Amino acid sequence: MNDATAVFWNHLSQQLATYLPQAEREKVEKGFYLAQQIHQGKFRLDGSPYITHVLSVATILANWHAPAEILIAGLLHDALKQEYSNYPDPDFLEKQTSPQILRLIEAAISLGRYGHLMPFSPIEDLSSRESAIDHLPWAMQILSNEPMAVVIKIADRLHNFQSLAALDVTRQITYAERTKRIFVPFADRLGMRKAKRELEDRAFQVLQPNLYWRCKARYPWEKREKATSSLIEQIRQRLASFGIQTEVKLHPRNLARLNQRERLQKGRKIPLHLAQPLVVIVPDVEACYRALGILHGLWLPVPGEVRDYIAAPKTNGYRSLHTLVRLPQDGQAGGQLQILIRTREMDLVADYGVMARWLGVDEAFLPEFPQPVSVPKDKIIVFTPDGEPKELPRGATVIDFAYAVHDYLGHHYMGAMVNGRMVEPDLVLEDADVVKIRTSQASVGPSNEWLKFVKTRKARSAIRRWLKKQDPIATAQKGWDLLNAAFGKQGVLLSTSAITSRLEEVAIRMGYPSLQDLLIDVGFGQRNPEAVLQQLQRPLKHGEEVSLTPVTVLSVAESGLPRRFGACCRPMPPDEIVGYRNRRNVVTIHRANCSRIQNRKPLLHVEWRQEFEPNQWEIAIEAVDRIGLVRDLSTILAKEKINMSSFHADSMPDGSAKIQIGLTMLSRQP
Repeated sequence: MNDATAVFWNHLSQQLATYLPQAEREKVEKGFYLAQQIHQGKFRLDGSPYITHVLSVATILANWHAPAEILIAGLLHDALKQEYSNYPDPDFLEKQTSPQILRLIEAAISLGRYGHLMPFSPIEDLSSRESAIDHLPWAMQILSNEPMAVVIKIADRLHNFQSLAALDVTRQITYAERTKRIFVPFADRLGMRKAKRELEDRAFQVLQPNLYWRCKARYPWEKREKATSSLIEQIRQRLASFGIQTEVKLHPRNLARLNQRERLQKGRKIPLHLAQPLVVIVPDVEACYRALGILHGLWLPVPGEVRDYIAAPKTNGYRSLHTLVRLPQDGQAGGQLQILIRTREMDLVADYGVMARWLGVDEAFLPEFPQPVSVPKDKIIVFTPDGEPKELPRGATVIDFAYAVHDYLGHHYMGAMVNGRMVEPDLVLEDADVVKIRTSQASVGPSNEWLKFVKTRKARSAIRRWLKKQDPIATAQKGWDLLNAAFGKQGVLLSTSAITSRLEEVAIRMGYPSLQDLLIDVGFGQRNPEAVLQQLQRPLKHGEEVSLTPVTVLSVAESGLPRRFGACCRPMPPDEIVGYRNRRNVVTIHRANCSRIQNRKPLLHVEWRQEFEPNQWEIAIEAVDRIGLVRDLSTILAKEKINMSSFHADSMPDGSAKIQIGLTMLSRQP
């Protein structure tokens, strides 16, 4: 232990001796030696040994009479930060301390990480921005689940301000702004008004130094005390005359708040005797109400300005009676003076909030800790560099995050940083991670490999959409190969034309515009080949038809599209045929010499399937319209093993029927 460390440790030891028993002090001492081991050889930006910082944080906590467990966590609050620790290992730390202390340390580190999330504009006044913690879910989660971690981090911030000059001006402003927007509201929620006032003034000094020094010159503490001394004496004498023992003091309104009051008064200086409330401390609650009535007899109250926070305490445990009275002009500057009336216990709670329990305040006066927040175990919250929260399923990766922000980040992904470190795209994110995505127009875009590890439906869908646009033919071919392998195991030949035609029908039945779309999804792994085979083997429903178009489209890009014969030329084997892809993505088959397609481009190469010898005819029948006519025609055709591929009938006014029937006879080649 060097001399500087010894000085800091001796100062802390002396403070601990004022309130901790020997056994608890020994626990803290053990924590100190562990902190020495962890931070040995590490230094702060100002050149001081890192151990002196954690000792200073522990001393601030000791001034608040923190118990041994909180003090040890304060000594070790940076033990898991790699740049400051020789043993940044949670398992090691837990073995040396306890699971509860480890939870406090991890929560404090997460809280520090959150402090780097918020965008800001440093020229704004302290009151002109909403509290960040009102809008960030992680804030209330930490505050509710680990409030003592917040207390440790507030002590850490208070000491860091003492060495802030070691940072450049930009980083000082960033640190002060984040303190103002995150840690000042945290202190307020926990009722720690004394710490809150100091943090506010520290931030005010960095963010608005000219205003800070002007206010400091306008409202020196000694002059404020002198200006209110006669008022304090009048209150003491009046309450003493009614038998009430009283302590009267100035409420230490800080410079940041005085600056705000000046702004409300358009820059006019506030009279020193009115610059802060007076606090009247009495023995008990009954005396609070008695003192209120007595002081209203001394000075007239302003109507509507009495607040009873004893009967209705604030959510952070604050209790007091507030009143505003009019001071006479004789001998005084006059004006309206605010007076706060409370008991000793209420005064401790007003300054220390949740920490007042360490100062011996009765449980009846203590604020309740915030109720723990129930966080779904299957969700995490991560953040953009600007502090925008993104809720993702547990197990989500960097790529899931990129697509959660915007498809552009995913499609143009070039790399990512998580908590300031470069990572791989398949890194599984953890609660409270801060993720920055790097993009480039030169990015090759998503790959099929991403589909193996992304977790969210949004990412998966976006990747598939992108891949379909890039190389649909290759993906469809991959799907065909997967189907062919799966079908082959069941003895089904995918190359058989009847099976191919049936697959077209299956694709439509499964909701796809075409067979190609089904093949693409199979190629992406979105559709299981076995599920397609089950659909193929499913019996046809009543009324369903399977179109056996005996044509092969030789163009791979259009081979999976639905097809039909052109009604204009009605091609039949052995006619030479061509295909044309229309706007509805249907391939129409025409005779090669059909006049309807002579000027259409591009024409597709198609051919009749070789394993069939199709013969097709269309016949027109005119007969007497009677019941059973269609049945008799169907019976005749069935006996001759002729398939009726189309049928149209019209009843004529003269009692006849005109019928058009398309006929197909299929015979396999030997």
